[in-house]
Amino acid sequence: MSPSDRRFVQIADALRERPGFVNVRTDLFLNKPQLEVTIDRDRASDLGVSVRDIAGTLQILLGGLDLSTFKLEGETYNVMAQLPRAERSRPADLYGLYVRGRGEQLVSLRSVVRTEEAVAPRSLNHFDRRRSATINADVDDGLSQGEALAQTAAVAREVLADQPGTRFDFSGEAEKFYESGNALVSAYLLAVLVVYLVLAGQFESFVHPLTILVAVALSFTGALVALLAVGDTLNLYSKIGLVMLVGLVAKNSILIVEFANQLRERGMPLREATFEAARTRFRPILMTALATIMGILPIALGRGSGGEARAPLGVAVVGGMLFSTALTFFVVPATYLAVERFREALAARRAGGVAPSAAAPGAPATSPGGGA
Repeated sequence: MSPSDRRFVQIADALRERPGFVNVRTDLFLNKPQLEVTIDRDRASDLGVSVRDIAGTLQILLGGLDLSTFKLEGETYNVMAQLPRAERSRPADLYGLYVRGRGEQLVSLRSVVRTEEAVAPRSLNHFDRRRSATINADVDDGLSQGEALAQTAAVAREVLADQPGTRFDFSGEAEKFYESGNALVSAYLLAVLVVYLVLAGQFESFVHPLTILVAVALSFTGALVALLAVGDTLNLYSKIGLVMLVGLVAKNSILIVEFANQLRERGMPLREATFEAARTRFRPILMTALATIMGILPIALGRGSGGEARAPLGVAVVGGMLFSTALTFFVVPATYLAVERFREALAARRAGGVAPSAAAPGAPATSPGGGA
């Protein structure tokens, strides 16, 4: 058994001992007897025997070498150079072979090689053009796929720490899991960017969209807390629910910010406009949020065929909507007030820096001609 095969068996055995892993299986079957021949290079050099001669002798006499073919009575036969089966069926027969050494002297292989009986895999599989072996396992209900993959990676790194030329990788459903996770991260960023650009075009401002998107962060927090409370995990379905929250939650903040801007255009002060917008829009925001929650609630309960798999999506949406709706009436108006006050202060500072200086009281005014 080679060192890499031994490490691979250790990984499989370690996974079998961990709770949550069931039916651990592998395609590496070490059931083929093998005779490993090791050449003593120093001894062979002293006797004038080359490694190539030793390897060639073993290949021809034990493995066989096709020399030619001949035909007899319509049949084609191969001509092979090889020892008779009776003289190459035991490990001890190897020591009866000789090679030419220094001065054409015959040297017994017993003097330059040593043998060891071992087992080897019956077939050699490959992945990415490298010799490989595959471990498959199932997980029970108490262990998520992400946790199982993380534990598998940790075990593989620990076992393969002293094997620099050996690496591990995921394939099949595990590879799709990581690919979907990376794709959803891009989907999050793209969704937030698209919403920001659309809002920036509607409000004709790059500041108001930032105030609106504060609720998105609140919804993500609520979704994660809800998943943790019910014992669900952050899987593919719950990640899709987080993407849905980007659009569902942003509309609540839009109602408050848009109405506050309209009230300020009518001449209402900033503070009163913000409070009035939050108070007036309380009922429509609450109605739409409750309608969304009641519509998603059957999915969150996980009823019906395949409902358990889709339940994390509903839990993420319901938790995110509840949390963001409860805090939208406090955080979004506060953020709007802080941002607008900062903009007004910045605008006043710029206006004060470029305004012309007035003449001091009592100072005489002079005309371009110099007259007093």
